[in-house]
Order: sequence, then structure tokens, then C-alpha cells
Amino acid sequence: MKRMVAVIIVGLMVFEGISFVASDRTAVSPSAAEDRQVETSVSSDDTYGIQWEKSYGRNPMWSARYEGPQPVGDADNDWKNELLIGGRDPFLRVMKWDESKQTYYEQAKII
Repeated sequence: MKRMVAVIIVGLMVFEGISFVASDRTAVSPSAAEDRQVETSVSSDDTYGIQWEKSYGRNPMWSARYEGPQPVGDADNDWKNELLIGGRDPFLRVMKWDESKQTYYEQAKII
């Protein structure tokens, strides 16, 4: 029994180590909020790609995060496209483009 518990613990530690190394492959771009990071796999010169990562919170293991292709469309009928982001938390975030800052900001958080 003790051996099985030890094997499970070692397996979990190896899995967590692999997922931590695999998640450290993107470049960080600055965002408007201090406690949030917008990351992109395209470049680090404040550009956005088809696939990017948005992290919410300070702890990367437990905080909400989404990485993947983003659905784009006019979510609020203003004739401008928004990004719709879902992640590990129960929220759908609507990201709106800010013309003056040339970046996206969180316009709404839908439960």
C-alpha cells in the first residue's frame, strides 16, 4: 500500500513538472492591468496572433487561463469585433479593442 501511494505521488510530481515546463514557451506582452498578463506565441512586440494565452490571477497552477484559437465576432452589436475567451474558471470574458492603447481590455465577464 505504501509503495502504491509513493508511486502515485511521484507520478503526480513528474506530471506537474512536465506541464510547468510545457507552459513556459510563450513571450509576454504588457497589458493594461498590472496583475494580468497577455501572452502571445507570435512575438513579443505587442502583436496578437491567432493563438495566444490570457492568464487571470497570480498562481499559474490554479488561476484561470485560456490558450488556443480565439472566437472573434461582434458580441455587443457595435459593428466591431470582440474576442470571446473561456477558460478554467466559470466565466466567458468579452475582450474589446482599445483604439487609443492599441490593445484589448476586458469589457465584460459573463457567468
